[in-house]
This record gives sequence, structure tokens and C-alpha cells, in this order.
Amino acid sequence: MAISNDQKIDFLWKKVGYGAAKRDINSVLNATQEGVASPLLIRGDKLLSQADQIPSSMPASSGGVVTVYPTTNPIEVSSFDTSARDNRAWNTGVTDWIPPEFGSTYSVKVYIHTSGDASNAAANGTRVFAAGSGNDDEYFFDYQSGLLNFIGTNLPNGVSFSGKSVYISGAYYSGSRSVVSSGTAVSFSSLNVTGITTTATLKIGTGITATSGVLTATILATGDVGVGVRISSDTISGPANLVIDPAAVGDNTGSLRIKGDLYVDGTQFIVNSETVTLADFVVGIASTATTDSLADGAGIQIGPDNTLKYDHTNTALKSSENFNIASSKTYKIDGTDVLSNTTLGSGVTNSSLTSVGTLESLNVGTAITASGGIVTATSFVGDGSNITGIALTQLSDLNASNIGVAATDYLLIYDPASSGFKFVNPKTYFGINADANPDPLVEDYGTF
Repeated sequence: MAISNDQKIDFLWKKVGYGAAKRDINSVLNATQEGVASPLLIRGDKLLSQADQIPSSMPASSGGVVTVYPTTNPIEVSSFDTSARDNRAWNTGVTDWIPPEFGSTYSVKVYIHTSGDASNAAANGTRVFAAGSGNDDEYFFDYQSGLLNFIGTNLPNGVSFSGKSVYISGAYYSGSRSVVSSGTAVSFSSLNVTGITTTATLKIGTGITATSGVLTATILATGDVGVGVRISSDTISGPANLVIDPAAVGDNTGSLRIKGDLYVDGTQFIVNSETVTLADFVVGIASTATTDSLADGAGIQIGPDNTLKYDHTNTALKSSENFNIASSKTYKIDGTDVLSNTTLGSGVTNSSLTSVGTLESLNVGTAITASGGIVTATSFVGDGSNITGIALTQLSDLNASNIGVAATDYLLIYDPASSGFKFVNPKTYFGINADANPDPLVEDYGTF
């Protein structure tokens, strides 16, 4: 005996309305008394995971997760399902049409028109309606399967299907489907998450936006190791050339601030900027060298070959170029001036000079000792009493005009005791009283 329609309706009532399994007829166990849960099956692979991106009004053209068949280009179903009665079932072959629960404009429009002429179906074909024309000629469109069924007692009134196709205008969902099972990898073109979500690996193709809260992960990566930027608990890695570009992006502006020490373990530290400012009091070069010999050759290079480097052999800094200091500055040793642009410092008391140029003036505190050669001057100024040790062989062209003293006052004599010449006052030296004659004569001093 066939199942009665009453039993079928009771089954659907309990299943759909109460999510319960039917155990007996309604008079024995009504829907509220059925105690075995039987919710409708919801397949994970058919869930519209991006349904939140479906607009409330059907767009004029395809975009995002919505593909549109507009009235100017509806989908054509050229033949009916022969398993059913003639012209009753027409299958579009497209599933997951967007139903009007997302918005009334998603209700499909159905036209019957000459086959192969989709662009004119809306303008020149016959439109039929779900409610029919009053001749029991309704239709039902199954949005999930994409199948149109003329469910009424009659086919559309006054319509001939000979040489005709059914054209349907509407939109279907073309976004991602399904949810992720534990341990299963899946791709999303867009993912919106609220609450707490845990995943072993999450790969982002374009971008991830967190409007609030905290994003926690063991590793955040835009690609594989050596290809994408990867952030772990203590490392940021990336491709061979990794750029950090603060806004405005692309014009070499903005600031990057590191609140801590910066260590560069590479072989080069290159700065492409006009000005480098260091607040440190000491800048270390080769500061990791444990001995001075290991620091040999360390220093500063300016341009291709201008250097100031440490020379360990001579324990000194060696410059490849001259030092040109301002005229108002001096060279100092231990805080004492040793040389200016015109003067040796007062602290320079000894010298190993072998020659000098012409001296405009020479002040000698104690004595000039010439171990060889000739001391030449325009004049020697003084009383001459301390000029001693002049060798006879070195004495030439000496007269009153170039010894710097008056001939009437001094006498140049040879002193055997010092084996040299010296100037003396004749009156004092010989103990002779002078007469009034200003020009001394031999008789004034006796006989030599």
C-alpha cells in the first residue's frame, strides 16, 4: 500500500517545522511530542561562505561573488528534461542562484522566446510569472538547483514551445563555498572572522584587516621562506632584497625608529643619504678587535682613496692627505700649542733643525753654538763682550761697518786663552788713562 499524502505531510511538518524524526502518526505522537532530533542536513561543501558579500540589490553586472545574467543577456535553456512531461522541467545547469531572501530584485525573470536569440528575449519574447496568468499555469524556480518547473496544472496559457527556448534572467553565487574542517587546507578570496578562530596555517593573498582585537600567530607570512615576508616570534625574514618603506611610499621619506640597539651582521653598512647625524659621544671603528695589531688599517675612507687609518707599525694615525686647519687654529700636544700658521709654540724648547730660511730677527737667551759652518747675519748687536771662540781661519771681511760697534769704543784682539778673537774696551783692557783726544793714538796706551 502506498504512503498516504497525510503521512508525507506529517513527516515534513515534524522534520522541517520541529527538526524531529517521525516515529508515529500525528494522533499518537504530535510534533511537540516527537523526541528524536533530526535537523535538516547542511552540507559543509555547499555553504555560501561569502554570502555576507552579496549586495541587497542585484547589481547591473557581474562582480565580487555575484555573477549576473541581465535581461539583455539571459541564460538560455534550449530543451526540457525529457524525464518529466513535455515542457515541464527546464534545467539551467547552474546551481546556487541567489534567492529573493537577499533582496526582491534577485527574483528571476522567465521568458519564452525563439531559440538562439537571447539578446531579444526580454524585448520580444513572452514573459511568464511564478503566480501564473490565472489559468493554473504557475511555475516554481528552485534557486538551489537552478531548475524551472511549470508546477501548475497547465502550461503557460497561450504559449507555444515549438522552436522556442526558456530564457532566465537573474544572478547566481560565484564566491567560495564550504567551511574548513579541522586539519584541512582551504582557499578563500575573502574571510571575515569575529570572535576567536584558531588555524594551523593561514595564507593571505592580498591583505588582512583587523578592525580591533589581537591577531596572534606563531608565524605570519606572505609567502614561502626566502620569497615572502615572514614574521615569527623573534625574526622578520624575506627575499634577498627586503625594503621597509614608511609613508609616503616610494619617495624615500618618512622615519624608521628602532627603540633599542641595532646590530648589523653583514659585511657592508651602506647609507644613501646626504647627512648622517650621530648622538653618540664615541663612534667605534674596529672596536671588536681585541688587540691594536688586529685594528691595523682600520679607519675612515672619503671618496675613492682619501683615508685616515690606524698604522700599527708606527702606532699612529696615517692620513693620505694634508691637514688644512683654519688660520686661527693651532696644533696642540697635551693641551699646549706647538704650532700656529706663523709661530712655534712657546713650549717648543728643543729642535733638530738642520737649516732655516732667512730670519728677520733672532733672540738668543744664552749662546749660539755652531759646531760647523758659518753664522751669517746683517749685523750682530750687543757690546760684544760675550763673543768668544772665533777661529782665525773663519774670520774674514771684518771691519767697523759690519761688526755693529763703534771703532773708537772697542778693539778686536786675539785672546790666546780662548784661542779666538774678542772685542775689548782698550782703556779698560790695557788699564791706560785716555787723554782728551777722542781718536786714540798709540802713544796714549804705550808701546805694544
